[in-house]
Amino acid sequence: TKVDGELAEKIKKYKIEILAPKRNKTQILTQAPKSSEVISAHSCLAVYQGDKGGVAGFQIKRYLRYAHLIPDLASGLVKEFQLPLDSADMQTALLVDETVGSVLSQTIAYLEEGDKVELEWLQIRVEYDTPINEQRFRIIQQCQKLAKLEADVENALIDQYPQPQIMIRKDQMCGPGPGEVAKETKTGGKTKQEKTKKRKGKKGKRRG
Repeated sequence: TKVDGELAEKIKKYKIEILAPKRNKTQILTQAPKSSEVISAHSCLAVYQGDKGGVAGFQIKRYLRYAHLIPDLASGLVKEFQLPLDSADMQTALLVDETVGSVLSQTIAYLEEGDKVELEWLQIRVEYDTPINEQRFRIIQQCQKLAKLEADVENALIDQYPQPQIMIRKDQMCGPGPGEVAKETKTGGKTKQEKTKKRKGKKGKRRG
């Protein structure tokens, strides 16, 4: 039937676009993708852990912002970030629209182990132009911003983001349709929306 056909098509699409990239480890981009879609976005304060085997390591100390865009694939908040040095600049060149600032390898060359940095990266699902469905979609991570952190800048960022600003899709909160985005700033364990509702409730009670 038509319904069975639509269901089978949805299952096939889910296997290709979600399960296949999820089964594979995070990839390194070696060619320009046919398309790309951001899965999650991270903005953090971190500490440089040094270069181990050609991979720069960063320990996340504080999240400033996080966007959770494709729940089936998004990593969520993480405690560390790794940047393969031999491929970082090449991948950046392929994703020039996704990256700002200087060449990553140059920035890392000036860092010393223990330095504090401001770090931003995207988790991205890329689509390759291939007839093999299981190889069409892969997940990569692209560093958007890497800058050594001075004390005054760190204090300013902490003042600006006393709590992590979390962004999730409205359709994941039983809101309007897919593709729409809502910002929820966590403050003391509750969102601004929740606090507003609570205040309205109290006000209504007093009138009664």
